[in-house]
Amino acid sequence: MRFATTFCAVLPFAGLGCGETEPSPPGSQTIGGSSTDGGSGTGGMSRAGQAGSTDTGGQASGGIATSGTTSSGGGGNGNGGFPGLDLPEGKGWLELQQTELSPVCACNDGFPEVCANSGCGGIFAWSSGAYDSRRSQLIVFGGGHSDYFGNELYALSLNDVSMTRLTDPGLPLADECTWSTASGTQPASRHTYDTLLYLTHADRLFVFGGSMPPCGYLSQDTWTYSFADAKWELHEPTGPKPRAVPGIVADYDAMTQRVFLHDDAALYSYDLETDAFELLLENDSIDYHMTGVVDPVARKLVLVGAGDVFVYALDGDHTPTSLATTGADDLVASVYPGLAFEPASGKIVAWNGGDSAYSLDLGTGVWSALNSPAGPGPANETGTYKRWSYVGESSFALVNGPSQNAFLFRL
Repeated sequence: MRFATTFCAVLPFAGLGCGETEPSPPGSQTIGGSSTDGGSGTGGMSRAGQAGSTDTGGQASGGIATSGTTSSGGGGNGNGGFPGLDLPEGKGWLELQQTELSPVCACNDGFPEVCANSGCGGIFAWSSGAYDSRRSQLIVFGGGHSDYFGNELYALSLNDVSMTRLTDPGLPLADECTWSTASGTQPASRHTYDTLLYLTHADRLFVFGGSMPPCGYLSQDTWTYSFADAKWELHEPTGPKPRAVPGIVADYDAMTQRVFLHDDAALYSYDLETDAFELLLENDSIDYHMTGVVDPVARKLVLVGAGDVFVYALDGDHTPTSLATTGADDLVASVYPGLAFEPASGKIVAWNGGDSAYSLDLGTGVWSALNSPAGPGPANETGTYKRWSYVGESSFALVNGPSQNAFLFRL
């Protein structure tokens, strides 16, 4: 297994206008747009020494140059339970240099048999991420169908700002369409859709179902990965399982220590301790191009995408509400947007291409644009999901593709 630095390529997000920047509506906020002493620029943040022009005052064109200054906001669990991070000061977009995934991608680094049809870009095919808050790293895992055959884990570390491959692909590869395992003991590569999650109480990754290599058959299996043991475990849960369908939406609720999942027709929960699924709501059809996020304060599961916003109570009656929203029509109409809850504001913050992120007030249904130049460009055309994750200190990390650096967006 090899460890190196680098990450992220941008694929075009066709037809959704995600790369366009809207004029700031009333109540919108421009981030990273003002210059301050100590080496700030006119746009998002950029690390000192990165490629690109700088002036003699340490200003990077289109960004806030940190010139070695970093946030002192560490201090253990002072940020809602997140470890202290060594993040640059300033607001807006920060391109994290030398964090491309391609150089450490198994397809390019000793395992050509996993390249399949799409090479390293196939890792991102309809696949998500999960933020491991204990180690301050955003995990990327995916592939599946004919896109990519490797099942390795990648990590964007925010402690040393690097991209590494945590595991090598499981070999031999599955050679039958109905297999969901690799090497007999690991989950095969798959389109994870929105089901890759980090279970904080158990220090495990969770993934359910997905589109299998090499034929795209959909599975109904449940896996967790133990960081302590560096090992995958196949579960045999009791209770009714979500259906083997594409586009399953899920998020983890730390309060109840349960995973909430919605297939195309019903809402479920999963409890790791009892290894059991529970059917919560039937006859509730949704589009399969949505992403889900838990608002732990309002106690809601919020689904966004394909033109709709649906809100489910996590406790008591789970009957959904269709929430009419304003201020981010293009984002709501897009497919598989990135959604994350930001504790300081108590709002859901979303991104799916371009310079602007959007925060949602669940009470009013109003999205507020958070505008900052020098963004990542178009979203990956097969979805963002939880590769946009809250990472502490009012900051969000984004891994958008194999040949593009990762980004940080700071409020």
